[in-house]
Amino acid sequence: MARGKKKKRSRADASEIPVDTRPPEIVELKQEAEDAYLRFAATANHRMIPNVYDGLKPVHRRILLSLLRGGTRSNARYVKTMKSIGLTMGIHPHGDAGIADAFKTLTWGKYGPPIRINVPLLDGQGNWGSLDDAPAAPRYTECRLDVTGERLLGIHNNGSVVSEIDEQAVNMVPVYSGESMEPTTLPALFPGFVVNNSDGIGAPIKSEVPGHNLREAMNLALRLVDTPNPRWSTITDIMPGPDLPCDCDIFIESEDGVPSYYDDGYGSFVMRARYTINRDEGTITFTGFPFRVSAEKAVEGIQSLVESGNLDPKVQAFNLSDADGMKVEVDCNGVDIDDTLQRLLFNGKVTRLQTQFNASMNAVVDGRIRMVGPIEGIRLWISHRRKTIRARSKFRKNKAEARLEVVLGFLKAVPIAEEIVQVVRASSSKADASEEMMKRWSFTERQCAAILDMSISQITKLGVDRYENERNNLQELIDECNSILNDPGYLNKVLKAEIRAVRDELGTDRRCNIVYESSKVARPERPAIVIPATPMKMAVSDSMWVKAGKRAPRNMSVGNDYFTKVIDLFDTDTIEAVSNAGYHYRIDVEDLPDKAVKLDSLFPAMDEGENIVGFAVSSPDSSENPDIMMVTNYGRCKRFPFEGYDGGRRSQIYQIFPLDEDEKIVSVVPIAQDDQRPIAVVTDFGYISIVDTNSLSAKKSRSAAGMPLMRMSDGEAEVVWAGLVDDSDRLVYGSVFDDDAIGFVNISDIDMVNRNVRGRHFTKEEGYAVKQVFLTKKDDDLIYWFDGISDEPSVIDMSSIDLRRPPVIRRRPMLLGIDGIEGAITMWSERPEDPAEG
Repeated sequence: MARGKKKKRSRADASEIPVDTRPPEIVELKQEAEDAYLRFAATANHRMIPNVYDGLKPVHRRILLSLLRGGTRSNARYVKTMKSIGLTMGIHPHGDAGIADAFKTLTWGKYGPPIRINVPLLDGQGNWGSLDDAPAAPRYTECRLDVTGERLLGIHNNGSVVSEIDEQAVNMVPVYSGESMEPTTLPALFPGFVVNNSDGIGAPIKSEVPGHNLREAMNLALRLVDTPNPRWSTITDIMPGPDLPCDCDIFIESEDGVPSYYDDGYGSFVMRARYTINRDEGTITFTGFPFRVSAEKAVEGIQSLVESGNLDPKVQAFNLSDADGMKVEVDCNGVDIDDTLQRLLFNGKVTRLQTQFNASMNAVVDGRIRMVGPIEGIRLWISHRRKTIRARSKFRKNKAEARLEVVLGFLKAVPIAEEIVQVVRASSSKADASEEMMKRWSFTERQCAAILDMSISQITKLGVDRYENERNNLQELIDECNSILNDPGYLNKVLKAEIRAVRDELGTDRRCNIVYESSKVARPERPAIVIPATPMKMAVSDSMWVKAGKRAPRNMSVGNDYFTKVIDLFDTDTIEAVSNAGYHYRIDVEDLPDKAVKLDSLFPAMDEGENIVGFAVSSPDSSENPDIMMVTNYGRCKRFPFEGYDGGRRSQIYQIFPLDEDEKIVSVVPIAQDDQRPIAVVTDFGYISIVDTNSLSAKKSRSAAGMPLMRMSDGEAEVVWAGLVDDSDRLVYGSVFDDDAIGFVNISDIDMVNRNVRGRHFTKEEGYAVKQVFLTKKDDDLIYWFDGISDEPSVIDMSSIDLRRPPVIRRRPMLLGIDGIEGAITMWSERPEDPAEG
């Protein structure tokens, strides 16, 4: 066949191709997607979450293993990082970019203290970057194993160069190519998971592990070896809190001084920059910053505070960092230095001078991912070291026993060396000689093989003293291994000796200071720059159409509704909105549009069927912002204080009233701090209940349940309105009875009752369904009725209404209080549909 030409497939060849005649399998898309996601998560999570025994992810473990096998020890010359990345790619089934990033995490460039992890595992040479700058390309940098990395690999500081990995101390599995073996976890002579901070994001899980001081962790390990469950006071005396690769203050705010995450691995603590104040020069100098915060980021944050008006423009920040460390100087230029410091720390999320570390210590434990606190992490590491020492001792014992057998054979052969030579010469093969030696002198096969492998000169010149010393040493090693394997007390003794050796070799002083007090910074009493607030008017309809501007809207119609309320407020105020599902939403008044929009549309995160039913207005300058009273259609209520929802942001949405199935909020009533008026509740069946608001205690917790406000008259009855009232008020209601009608009831005619009482029936007609309620004053006798068609209103005198026969109005009334019309209110009907549009 000519080169380059493909052989054509004949019909007979084509018929030999197997055809899958099985019917297609029908699967649910949702179930298949879930199964595929779980399969992905099972592999991805074990790549991204650190192991509890050595604190490493697989890529980090394979980097150390590659350098170990490549001979790049701590006493060897530096090797190009790119070469080491190539070696790692031989056992790591992923790209070089991720490996290079892992090298950056593990390597310390020796320029200043570590900034990424407490105990770097690689010794770097060249530009390995900083908090602001990325490291140089791997082809320019060099690295090798650090002593700390060797200890994690199981190489002891006793002159030995053998890793415990080579002594079968840990489980080994094939690498992805099957060409070699790798350990599932390193021997780890110190608890890397607790000592070195790490993070990882899986699916859908994350791990954020704070670091701790190695010396303190090893001291605590010594105590846990003998006392697995010491007192919390003992634990905090030895390891008082986290220690990160930065120079900051860490605040422990719990009453007993125990960090919140110590028990179960989940909690938080506050990090604050260290500073000194020079009042003579009017400067604040920051010399230590929270974890992962650089001086440049702090300066940028301070400048942004100045630009936003939260800091006086006279304040200036300078980055004075040098080779000795990071340093930022804030020049107050005559501005109150204490007030400036308060603003810098209060706005810590902007300046990065005070930040929060949220610990979520997820770890891989024996193939499963779970939350592990630092104390349990050290206990698990101790258990791991016990298993490692036993496995190592078993390997050493077997090796020593095999060698001892050979040495005893050598000692036995010394007196009969000449006879052995004669037997060897007389034998036709090595097997015959070995058989004769075992028959004549009872040598073992291993002894015969070792003796026959020696040259004649070596046999005749055996050194008795040499082998006797070796025999004694081997016997001591075997006895020690037997003690370790059979005596738990001796095992603990060996373990503690190794812990002390590593502690004394690698231990360093604590970098972060522990502060036992609250880290909360009070809100500044006044703004840094007093900018006069702009008066605004906000128009609101019953269906929550809103429009904000400097003037009230001229056209009161909006959509299929009318603006029924105009509120005076300022552009610095905030709208605290509540949805029918009990969720709190927040938007600043200055962000409201100057055209009419549905308030719901300003919160795109709302679920389908969810809508805003009411709101309160809060002011940053007011110390008495209103509480929020929420009333549901089932007659339950909850008074939520301003302190509960204060501090929320537009991006933070949370439920402040947990609701039952089919329950929804129908009324949101703002209550001022000094407002003593009772609250009235009206149902669609025509019942009213007036309750003292002082009996409704505020519940700050968002998860707190509501309390019964009114006992419903019937299982199908629902609340349609709730509001604050006094004796001078009149309740005007619109209802459905044959045709739309209105009526009223004076609040002074209704007695106040306790909460969870049925209330009074204020309608006289059976089946009279209340659909709309409006509150006015007793003196407001005249109603100007606009039907939506004629420009001239009809006038209704409320004083002439017979409650037994209320006047009929052909359309559902919608009520509006108009300023400037004394003693009257105005009602609008629904806009009739345009015949042309219909």
